[in-house]
Amino acid sequence: ESLGTMLSSTECSFIRCIKPNAEMLSGVFDRKYVLEQLRSLGILQTCGVLRSGLPTRIRYADIESMYRPLLPEQLVHLFKDLSSQAFCEAILWAAPNVDKSSYAMGRSRLFFRTGKVT
Repeated sequence: ESLGTMLSSTECSFIRCIKPNAEMLSGVFDRKYVLEQLRSLGILQTCGVLRSGLPTRIRYADIESMYRPLLPEQLVHLFKDLSSQAFCEAILWAAPNVDKSSYAMGRSRLFFRTGKVT
């Protein structure tokens, strides 16, 4: 199966190239160099989030654009100057049926447990 066929058959794919060493030498693996790349790409954090059971992730700005128009007119002024992240935090705090263990807040996204977002 070709790489193109495999990539087109999935919903979301990304490829990260990790260099095994700074000198680009064949057969040489620099563990510290690779770990530094994994950290800076956020791969280690992503693995931790997925391992903790929070695979669904949505950008704060996307959530804000979905829910800001639904605010009751009398509350609009309270949310006017909030950042996207603060907006999401406020609506999650105020939501009566949202269990805090069903989500986690990252730097730019909200992470949800499996089945919590429909």
